Amino acid sequence: MIDFTRPGEIKEDGFFPQIFFSLRPTGNEKITQDFCSMFFLSFSVFTLLVKILALAKGYRGTKSKLYRSAKESVERALNFAYTGRKLKKRDFRKLWIVRINAACRLNDIKYSQFIHGLNLAEIELDRKVLADLAVKQPEAFAAVVGQAKDAIGKKQQAAA
Repeated sequence: MIDFTRPGEIKEDGFFPQIFFSLRPTGNEKITQDFCSMFFLSFSVFTLLVKILALAKGYRGTKSKLYRSAKESVERALNFAYTGRKLKKRDFRKLWIVRINAACRLNDIKYSQFIHGLNLAEIELDRKVLADLAVKQPEAFAAVVGQAKDAIGKKQQAAA
């Protein structure tokens, strides 16, 4: 049901969100095709408007009240969110590499040599797992480093 108390307020009622305008109707009404036609909106355009304003909920000033400002703010926020998800992956990979490198240095091997040794030994552990091993189980990581060193040694003997 529609409660026309606060203009621009969005509430969930039934199967779809509703937006409240500053009109004062006589009785309780559901938003229908007829109701949307009062504002010269198609129902699909109206639902898009409602979605954008719902995403802009909590923004300051007109950015949460007016459609155009809300749309710009929501698009900008979604763009930042997309970029942030990509940066998060990049940052975690950097962190894992730093942790693996520190653990490798404790075991007298460089990071690049360690990764090369893992490839030669055909050990397919990703950096996330290797970093976890390096932090939580140093003995197991040392065993993996030993296998990588052995693989490098075998390659050098075969080349000689």
